[in-house]
Amino acid sequence: MKTVKILVRSPSVSTPDNFSVHVGLEQSVEDIKRSIEASHKASPLARDMRIIWKGRVLEDADLVKSIYADEEAPEAQTVHFVLNSPVS
Repeated sequence: MKTVKILVRSPSVSTPDNFSVHVGLEQSVEDIKRSIEASHKASPLARDMRIIWKGRVLEDADLVKSIYADEEAPEAQTVHFVLNSPVS
């Protein structure tokens, strides 16, 4: 399975500029959330995240390959996550 790098930004949680996760193209947005939860220093809960890409809120069942559907897409795409509730 091909793995891709996704750069992650957040307006609601302090996130380093170079923060990224690696996921497979056949994985889902829910897997992106779990990767963020596992590797982000604030440990935001996956269930509280919304993932936004190009102004659109992605559904948990959406596949990562939909972000890379455009053949001219750069190697690393950027998504934003926001939380439904603050990190404690």
